[in-house]
Amino acid sequence: AYLRGDYETAAAEFTPLAERGDHRAMYALGAMYSEGQGVEKDLKKAFELFTEAAKNGRADAMFKLGLIYEEGIGIKPNLKKALRFYQKSAKQGYPLSQYRFGLMYANGSGIKRNPVAAYAWLVVAGHYFIYEVAADIDGNNNIPENKLRLLLFQQQEKDRILNEIISQLQTLKKDMNADDIEKTRQ
Repeated sequence: AYLRGDYETAAAEFTPLAERGDHRAMYALGAMYSEGQGVEKDLKKAFELFTEAAKNGRADAMFKLGLIYEEGIGIKPNLKKALRFYQKSAKQGYPLSQYRFGLMYANGSGIKRNPVAAYAWLVVAGHYFIYEVAADIDGNNNIPENKLRLLLFQQQEKDRILNEIISQLQTLKKDMNADDIEKTRQ
């Protein structure tokens, strides 16, 4: 129902599952509340659902919490909490958290600026975006139109993030010496 754009039905299906503790439904419903898809927009409810999903180890929910804290979405910004959520999620291999975690090191946001750590995390995140983009290009033309639009949007967002990662890496590398570059390899 969600993929078809029938958000009301999706919300009705996700709600009892989330209430029974299904972390996948908690995350999906949290995303719907944060955007007002099929439910009235409620950032507090979204935050609660993401928090519960994160307690169940969901790296994507941890990323959402990091974003909420970093940008102050419905709450007071808290860079230290954002950093903690990004770090936990990044260490689980979630590429968007690896990307944001690297940016926080690059900019000294909530943590001491560290170009070596920034470079390392951005390279790790960049690998995902390079390989994921290649995997998405499979020549399959039997994709429904609504899913094709979603995939196109997702692809454009991946391309945007990859370009930003490349730009950040180029900027960081200009200020690094040979020892710093060796540290990133380690």
